[in-house]
Amino acid sequence: MARPPAVPRPPKQEMLPAGELLGFLRQRDEQLAEAQRALQAAALELGQARAEIARRQIIDGQLQAVSAGRDEVRRQNTRLRLQRAVLITVVILLILALVGFFVILELQGVSLSIPNRSP
Repeated sequence: MARPPAVPRPPKQEMLPAGELLGFLRQRDEQLAEAQRALQAAALELGQARAEIARRQIIDGQLQAVSAGRDEVRRQNTRLRLQRAVLITVVILLILALVGFFVILELQGVSLSIPNRSP
């Protein structure tokens, strides 16, 4: 039977003196604490950014509502101006028709006098 090839063993690590090991662990703890502070700062910044995004979305919704209201008022204003122009035109045409009516009556010699009413 053939034997499988031998797996090389990792080299033996020498034991660190307790003082060096303790210093190394303290250094790693400080690095971990620094990384945790950086992570907390990033989480705070992310929370603030999300709050700002939410605030801006609310403002954007309000702006869209105000813009829609403004557009509706503009449409109403345009419609009212058109109605006013039509009314002015109708009044002018009625005045011209009335003047024409009186001119025709005058040309035909019809006298329009308002009778005096006595009590």
